[in-house]
Amino acid sequence: MAWYRAVHVQNIDMQKMRTLLISRKLLRRKLIDLENHIRGALRAYGSLVGAVARGAFEARVRELIERSDPVFVMTIEAMLDVRRAILEGYDRLHRALLQVV
Repeated sequence: MAWYRAVHVQNIDMQKMRTLLISRKLLRRKLIDLENHIRGALRAYGSLVGAVARGAFEARVRELIERSDPVFVMTIEAMLDVRRAILEGYDRLHRALLQVV
């Protein structure tokens, strides 16, 4: 009757590796999106972050917002908290990938 077709099923190790890679890629993309959003919000207030290393990004942003409107400061700090959480997750997945490699 040919109701069913044969499908290729990856082994469980390959599925785990693919999940790790896709999750790491997603967190990296979200990290970049969040940093770009923060840069754009600061640019609207006339502040430019400039070229900074990933580790110095938060310090540079805090330096730029220290004399800003309290509501704006609270908004940017919330975004920085989310960025920090995503960065920690990304670093954890990246270390796991390096161990596999």
